[in-house]
Amino acid sequence: MKRHFIRNPYLLLFIWLTCMLTLKSGFGQEFQRRSYHSESNFGKLIWSEDFKNNKNSWPEFTSNTKYSRLKEGKFLLATRLNEPLIIEKEIGIPAHQEFELKLEWKTLVNKPQGLTGLCFGDQFELYGLVVNKNGKIQLVNLGETEVSVLAEKEGSYLWSSQENHSMTFRQTQNMWEFFLDGSYVFSYKKQEAVGSQAGLFALGKTAVEVQKITLSGIQVPRFEEPLGEIIIHSPPLQESENVFVKDKYQQIMGQLKDMEGIHQVFVNGEEVYVNSKGYFFMTKRLDSTVNHIHLASLTKKGKWVRKSFNIILESTPKAVHTNKWVNNGGNNHLLLIGINEYSSWPELRNAVKDVRDIAHVLTRSYDFEQSRVTQILNGEATREKILETLENLQERLGPNDNLLIYYAGHGYYDEESQLGYWVPVDARLDKIPDYIRNSTIHDYLRTINTKHTFLIADACYAGSLFANYRGSNYNNSKSRWAFTSGNLEKVWDGKPGGNSPFAKSLIDFLVGYNRNELPINLIIESVSKTVSYRTNQTPKGSPLKMAGDSGGILVLKKTN
Repeated sequence: MKRHFIRNPYLLLFIWLTCMLTLKSGFGQEFQRRSYHSESNFGKLIWSEDFKNNKNSWPEFTSNTKYSRLKEGKFLLATRLNEPLIIEKEIGIPAHQEFELKLEWKTLVNKPQGLTGLCFGDQFELYGLVVNKNGKIQLVNLGETEVSVLAEKEGSYLWSSQENHSMTFRQTQNMWEFFLDGSYVFSYKKQEAVGSQAGLFALGKTAVEVQKITLSGIQVPRFEEPLGEIIIHSPPLQESENVFVKDKYQQIMGQLKDMEGIHQVFVNGEEVYVNSKGYFFMTKRLDSTVNHIHLASLTKKGKWVRKSFNIILESTPKAVHTNKWVNNGGNNHLLLIGINEYSSWPELRNAVKDVRDIAHVLTRSYDFEQSRVTQILNGEATREKILETLENLQERLGPNDNLLIYYAGHGYYDEESQLGYWVPVDARLDKIPDYIRNSTIHDYLRTINTKHTFLIADACYAGSLFANYRGSNYNNSKSRWAFTSGNLEKVWDGKPGGNSPFAKSLIDFLVGYNRNELPINLIIESVSKTVSYRTNQTPKGSPLKMAGDSGGILVLKKTN
């Protein structure tokens, strides 16, 4: 069946309005400009069109608002007003097989209102992959009565006229994958049927020169031997593929198990850092109600392991700030503990300087008042004083207050009991009763009745704070997070007169951050990556389970 027609113009105009609103908002994340990572062994060419002799009888027509014509082996499409144009052809897409559909075109006129794209499907179900001048790309379902956006990604670079582009739609066994100019954009769970037609899309003062369309069969390698597993720690996955959250910023954190040498890890096409033990994490801003997350790990032998799930953002009343570090009738408090001069343990060089520098940055550039800063340094930092201060905070702080705790000092880990400790200034060597058990700190984080509490610990073996705590109560916005300079390992204090590598990375990030709001996910992600590159330490950050965390995420407010 060969035909060309315009679907409901009012519905298609919805796509144009959506892209224009995003363009004006100024929000955008630039595509990852990296090489095309192919997982496929390409098979025979199923169908192609190079427009040299119009072998597939593409229609030519002209009206006051749009036209299509063949010229010198190219197919020209143009729309002069905000009216959509779709031209479809029957090309025999193998709906239940693996294939790749690729469109190559040149932009001739590219006004801000213009959209260009590829459509595929049939008369009952039509999908579109459209892109605007700002590089925003959307996968949409063009229904007869409703248009829905299935997936999208922003781009902050502008396209100019006379540029060549390509758009690729790939169907594998379980996924739809989309590429723009050779760069992976996003994936979407494979639908039951894709139809047998494909075509071209234009809308809103645009003109393009379509150069080539190809449909190729592909064969993704299958491996009988298990390739390993992607384990997700955050957000907490149950048996369902859907995770419901209330906060726009979410940390995706997991581990690769039993891989044959890890080469690269991608989350929705964006490469993320993975350490030698297979741990990876990134912060994801949720841009829609349903956010499809697709993870792909490429081993050094060229094999792929995948995992997919959906993060569903639940709506919250606009008047309720569920994820902000803001003053809702409460205050932001800072507790700093730094110990260099121990009575029995070896002296440290930079712990006190670290906490003073952190205090300076937070009170100068972030929403912390000096009058609500408590510092316990050197000889003051006895076991009794630290616990007494935590007791006092437990009595004074209320449900609208926020608390940030920074500890820099010795840490201790008992391998036999698998318990970790802070070491106060007056602690004797090898006298565990003199130490402060991590479980005690954990209990205070749970019982200090703040809205948000964030603990940062720069100490040896501080990662033991996370051990053996489990939970999945994500029903409200309270948060209890911790960030440590290492896992179950010794960490470096740094050169005399400087900062520890962890503190320096944290300070540099806080000073250099130039936006008004800073989610702590970004702190953890950036500082961890920097410290891991510079040292052998493996920083760890996540919500603390069984400590009152309910799925919230702090966002620090910058004031200077």
